[in-house]
Amino acid sequence: MDELSLLDWIDRELVIQALQQYSNKMVGLKAWISRSVVGESGIEPLHIARQLSSETSLPLMVHIGSAPPKIESILALLKKGDVITHY
Repeated sequence: MDELSLLDWIDRELVIQALQQYSNKMVGLKAWISRSVVGESGIEPLHIARQLSSETSLPLMVHIGSAPPKIESILALLKKGDVITHY
């Protein structure tokens, strides 16, 4: 439940490698942004996901749970084509 609580657990190189290996199956990236998942990392995992989304030209799906972070902070980072789930 706390997979985004330590920023060191976000392996950008492994994400890129998986996207290359499964490019015919992957349609986007998902970030679960909820207090129980991000812990003290707050909104930073979403910033990282946004950067990876931009680098790969894939949309971002944000699974929203309990605050913090606040919904307004999350919405400010989304772009056209991104998806919100469990709002």
